[in-house]
Amino acid sequence: MMFDELSYTERSWGIDLISEINHFCRNRPGSPIWGAAGEEGLKGRPGETTLFPDVLIKSQNHQVIMGWELKFPDTPVDDEETIKNAIQKCERLSTNSFLIWNVNDAVLYQRIDDNWEITYSAHLPLKVKRSEVRSSRAQWSDLLRQILSAVSDLVSRRKIRAVEASLTVKKSVYREILQFGTQPQVQLLKKHAENDRFFWAHVNNWATEATQPESKGRNSKDHILTLLAQNQIVNWINKIVFSHHLKQISEDAFLVDELNAGSTVEDYLSTFEKISSGSDFKSIFTPILGQELVSQDLFSLLQQLQAWMKGVTAEAGGSFSFEESLASGLESLQGKSRGQFATPPLLARLLVGLTVRYPSKDAIDPCAGTGTIAKELFNLKLENGITAKDATNTTWASDKFSVPLGFAGISLANPSALGEVQQVFRADVADLMPSKSFKFIDPVSGHTVEKELPQFEAIVSNLPFVQFENISETQDQEKMASFSRLNQVSLPKADLYSYIVLGLKSLITENGRIGVITSNSWLGTGWGKKFRTYLLEEYDIKAILFSANGRWFKNASVVTTILILEKATGTGGNTIIGATDEPIDDWTTTRVDNIANHLLIAEDQDARSCEGITYSIVNKNWLTQMSDLGISWTSGIINPEIVPAIKKVTTPANEYFKFGRGNRSGWDKMFFIPKERLDSTGIEDDYLVPLLHAPRKALKDAPLSNLPTNIYLFNCHLSFDELEEKNHYGALDWIKKYQHATNNVGKPLPESLQAHKPYWYSPGKLPWGEFMMQLNVDATFGVYRPSEKAIPASQRFIVLTPTQDIDKELMHALLNSVITLLWQELTSTSRGEGALNRDMTTLSKTLRIPNPRLFTEKDKMNIIEKFAPLAKRPPLPIEQELKEKDRIDFDTEMLSALGIGRLQKDIYSLLPQLVRARKSSRSS
Repeated sequence: MMFDELSYTERSWGIDLISEINHFCRNRPGSPIWGAAGEEGLKGRPGETTLFPDVLIKSQNHQVIMGWELKFPDTPVDDEETIKNAIQKCERLSTNSFLIWNVNDAVLYQRIDDNWEITYSAHLPLKVKRSEVRSSRAQWSDLLRQILSAVSDLVSRRKIRAVEASLTVKKSVYREILQFGTQPQVQLLKKHAENDRFFWAHVNNWATEATQPESKGRNSKDHILTLLAQNQIVNWINKIVFSHHLKQISEDAFLVDELNAGSTVEDYLSTFEKISSGSDFKSIFTPILGQELVSQDLFSLLQQLQAWMKGVTAEAGGSFSFEESLASGLESLQGKSRGQFATPPLLARLLVGLTVRYPSKDAIDPCAGTGTIAKELFNLKLENGITAKDATNTTWASDKFSVPLGFAGISLANPSALGEVQQVFRADVADLMPSKSFKFIDPVSGHTVEKELPQFEAIVSNLPFVQFENISETQDQEKMASFSRLNQVSLPKADLYSYIVLGLKSLITENGRIGVITSNSWLGTGWGKKFRTYLLEEYDIKAILFSANGRWFKNASVVTTILILEKATGTGGNTIIGATDEPIDDWTTTRVDNIANHLLIAEDQDARSCEGITYSIVNKNWLTQMSDLGISWTSGIINPEIVPAIKKVTTPANEYFKFGRGNRSGWDKMFFIPKERLDSTGIEDDYLVPLLHAPRKALKDAPLSNLPTNIYLFNCHLSFDELEEKNHYGALDWIKKYQHATNNVGKPLPESLQAHKPYWYSPGKLPWGEFMMQLNVDATFGVYRPSEKAIPASQRFIVLTPTQDIDKELMHALLNSVITLLWQELTSTSRGEGALNRDMTTLSKTLRIPNPRLFTEKDKMNIIEKFAPLAKRPPLPIEQELKEKDRIDFDTEMLSALGIGRLQKDIYSLLPQLVRARKSSRSS
């Protein structure tokens, strides 16, 4: 008897509990609880918690109600680690409640707002010991019935919500199996590779074919084995999950339910082979290199997943949605090194909806990655009445790398298209051409078949975000140049996608469309101007869309655009320029479909407004004019008249100013002296000049005029002898203090600063100016005027020095007009985290200011008067700035004097819109 009690474990109790729960539910057909599962629950790694609850409570329609965490009496129900683990499992299920029960005490937690609170508890009248659990079955069975009645009541009153089983395989499951399983798997693979050079040769070959070459230093053996291990893990998870998914359509798939705690790796692989041979999805079950090599730790985790999937699908006949589980896998294993990122499903739907006009025709994603966009292509066809068979035969997906294509094949699998060849294949986009043959697997026979590539009615893709510097690591440059029908000199320093966009023209029919997602680099960079010229020559640009409210891609610090193209017709046509108004997390299928349908016929609409997007329509001449001016095409979003109208009343700023950028001092401790330290240095005033330095500090709460300076520049151009003759020993002592000092790499300062003239202790070439602006801007614009006549500035400033006699007060006002601020935004580029990079050379060539020759003397006086109160305060972030009365009064006066007062409202809308779009690249 004592041995029986000792052998009775928490798992044993869990099995008995599940039996009692199912017996209780069978006798109560009206109960919202169907029963329980989890009798095959397995422990994770030694000493680790399980990934899933010990007991799963399910509803009548086989949804997940909640999970139970079981402990014996020696673990209190308020144990912090137990509660923490239970919360993690609950969040993994997306349920809003869980129960912890240690035989004697049971507590039910519910999420209320953002807190977990105990909303129910139950207790045995007489406490039992660990050794008495088995013999106390009658007591805890009575308590179980109380608990089930309480849970039933909470479910009936909708205090506890059930969730679909499809939500159980979330990205956290992939993430945690990857987290705990990767390193043990890497160690196993490493040992195998060390003992078998034949295997290591295969691994190297796999790395070349399946993944993108990494940047320098990331092709080590450990890194390659880690990539293989991660791919093996996700491949195993997908096979387990997909096997259960197939139970909806295949009797053979129920073989997966025979896998249990005693099954081996060989049993699993054999089962997958049997399911594959009896289904139409051989390509999905294609082996991955080394799949038979599974570490003990990883296999334990996979067994837990299998037991869990069996529990949530067995009684429901496998009836659960696979898509969300698949999406979780895609997120867990994405090709960031390839410059490819998972396309959010609703963004893919919008792209497809804007591109495809004829659903029955052939369409392809030539950079398919994991197949999100190809899946939306397929779904669009089904939604428009195309049969699954015909949709399969007209949907194509290809990618240069084999690993993501496994996901694409899974995502395109459809039970209603049994026997049809999935047109998913491995090919570099630059190798695609009409009539070229590619090989596919016949899902019925398993034999290879060949198909010729057609011309496509629609090409839809999220193109790789690979910058020019990395193209040599990822693509054959000559091949890409040939594909785009350009030589490399024609488009120097262009990102990879630019070549792809130009090359896709040969793959579409005369009436076909191309819809692509790219980074926004082509809208503003130097090479972008040439690219825009080629676009205008080769295509009719039908739409350019971007986000005005957060990034579309949360896992990529890049601002993206949608570009819709048709073959050039010679007429040019019109172009929609639009910005999505809502964060992508707030999008809905209905909203996305409405936007796509509206924009497809936007030119035929009387009212050009659609909820969720702001847009305007421009012609080819406008695009050409903006490109010639170096203005981003996104400037047409509010009113295309704004920029042409502004150009007529402005003049180049370089007509009145010379532009310069501050430089480094060479050794700030010596040359830049804070005001509070001046007295202690003893340096004579002759060698101290006010300096503008460190914009964040210098400009914080600083007004536009009479800008104070708290840093002084040590500015000495005299020799030691000359300083001694003047008895200027303060400066001399200051120099000698640093004469034997070294820089950060140990080089003596007289040596590292020898380029300074006439002496090493003279400052470098710091430009002096009467107007200053910050080099990089977030959302606060301003051109400042120091209190001194002219002062030098350090490297984070651009200085403007008048080249002729000017009215400095008027010029200061014009430099801060909304027109000038807008032009800075229009002609500058965005860099890391959404900051505006005002390159000095570009700014000096492109910046325009209101033309002072257009003002009467009275206009000038009024403008100066209206600017005065604005100049006495710090500028504000642009959205707030344009609401200030002094700012509005000033711009109203100036714009009215220029004759474009009618555009003030649109200008006030456009500038914040552009700033929001730029800042969309900021990390979440």
